[in-house]
Amino acid sequence: MNWAAEEMVDADFGDIRLSQRVVKLLNSFSNNPQSSIPNACKDWYATKAAYRFFDNKKVTLENVLLPHKNKCIERIKQEKRILMVQDTTELNYSSQKDKRDVGPGHSDNDRVLFLHPLIAVTPDKVCLGISDLHYWHREELRRKTHTKKELQTLRLHHQHISEKESYRWLLGYRQATEVAIQCQDTHIIMVADRESDISDIYDEAQQTQGIKADWLIRAKVPNRVLLDEHGERDTVLLRNKLLLQVPSHVVTFTLPCPIKNQLSKSRKKYALCGYRYILQQGVVENFDYVLFGLPHY
Repeated sequence: MNWAAEEMVDADFGDIRLSQRVVKLLNSFSNNPQSSIPNACKDWYATKAAYRFFDNKKVTLENVLLPHKNKCIERIKQEKRILMVQDTTELNYSSQKDKRDVGPGHSDNDRVLFLHPLIAVTPDKVCLGISDLHYWHREELRRKTHTKKELQTLRLHHQHISEKESYRWLLGYRQATEVAIQCQDTHIIMVADRESDISDIYDEAQQTQGIKADWLIRAKVPNRVLLDEHGERDTVLLRNKLLLQVPSHVVTFTLPCPIKNQLSKSRKKYALCGYRYILQQGVVENFDYVLFGLPHY
């Protein structure tokens, strides 16, 4: 049994032929990950079978991913520590004018589908699979239908998190916590970039009782003002608090130069610092981490 057959052993499409076809497709696509469907399938009969598979109403994203998710959980349980990394990517179908379930990206002319996967990775950079996948498309570009002043009104600024695109980051943390509950002998750490630096995740982490995922988030606004242990406005900014701490780990790398084919001589240094995040509702008892950028060297 090859890897594709083993990965999809629990696949249930209600038709054994579909289960056999998905294994063949996984093998074809994995051997040619950069190729189009016709090039990956190599002949017309296999290509036609692939398109028929995708057009079949029994084939959905959920039942294709489910056996993979189950195998991913099995692999996670074998590890001591796992990073659950989430981020957003775009599938651009702007050249396909008849494509449905797509919407504007950076402009009205874009035809984009957004994907937001939660990927399980070991500290040794081995990918164990996709634990969850959120996808959506925009109906409109809000900045095209609202003025800047309207975007800053209380009505739009205080929408419930579930009505915002940033809801995907909270869903990712919740799914990471679900993985932590299923894999109680594995340390689960949710990792996300600075777009996920929103209070809703910190509230969720604070209010969740029992087993939950830890988090590692790159700070978006390091010059923010927090509250002290007494609930009073602190006079020291988050940035300065972090600079006073001894980093647990430091990464230094060379920045790309804006000039083509040249490397920049400047370097950027990032420090991983522990900090107790204080919210309006009270004090978080556990220390989590903020990835904080220090000045150029």
